[in-house]
Amino acid sequence: MKFIDDKGKIFGFINVIDLIALLVLLVLVLGIGYRAITKKSTLGGNSASEQEIIYTVRATEQIPQIADGLQVGDQLFAKGNFVNAKITSVTTESAKVFVETAEGEIKVAEHPQLQDIVFTIEATVIQKGPILEIGGQEIRIGAHHWVKNQTTQASGLIESIEFIKR
Repeated sequence: MKFIDDKGKIFGFINVIDLIALLVLLVLVLGIGYRAITKKSTLGGNSASEQEIIYTVRATEQIPQIADGLQVGDQLFAKGNFVNAKITSVTTESAKVFVETAEGEIKVAEHPQLQDIVFTIEATVIQKGPILEIGGQEIRIGAHHWVKNQTTQASGLIESIEFIKR
């Protein structure tokens, strides 16, 4: 019996092209299976876990209605859904603005109407490796962040992050 016969079959059983296609398919299936078993995330990154944090956001130069619309106890909203975060504290202070005097000096003054609003938020975020995220927003000190409920939103910078438990 020949290894490859007159019809191009190996040992008269399977065509060479079919054998190559089956081997490629087998390697592909084994590779995907190996990756699924050895990695917790199929995206190649670290697996995601939940982390409880408390963070503060300072929204500068806001109209007073924003502080009225975002109150203690409000559950936050992102991407069309509520997220696992609630406001635990809202403090306001007069907004500080820079003004130029008649002599050309720059001085800090309080704005007569606008306010700086500091929100303290308690949240359960998703931790993917070093990244903390909630509602599609990364949580990092200095990062731009939206604080919003169903009716009101404010934009500010994250000032602090405290891990509740690790």
